[in-house]
Amino acid sequence: MLNDASLSEYAAQLEFSTDAGPDSGAAYVGVVARSTGAGTYLVHAWLRPNGTVWLIAQRGAEVLQTATLSGLTYAAGDSFAMRLEVTGTASTQLNAKLWKSGTTEPSAWQVSVQDTTSGLQVPGALGLRANR
Repeated sequence: MLNDASLSEYAAQLEFSTDAGPDSGAAYVGVVARSTGAGTYLVHAWLRPNGTVWLIAQRGAEVLQTATLSGLTYAAGDSFAMRLEVTGTASTQLNAKLWKSGTTEPSAWQVSVQDTTSGLQVPGALGLRANR
């Protein structure tokens, strides 16, 4: 976490690769999009055990939106790019998309969520999150 950062609006892009295939179990990779004392927005890729890839936006443990990325699969050694945009403090807009590195970036956001949870409508810290 970048706890010293306090951002309300930003755009970010990250790249990551997988060291194991679907037979190793599920993995999550993504961004803590905004973290305050009242809660957290998260956007992450869910690399599923069946080889499919989902993009998920959450507020804490609550799923706000899920997109199954049709045609996007993964195997050991694959690299991905994720673009994220966070805007607003009266109503926060989370936009995200994910694609394989070296391929064309999708033109549209694959996840687009608006949320007005009061404790999250302030600048907050951001960070990276991954687990297997």
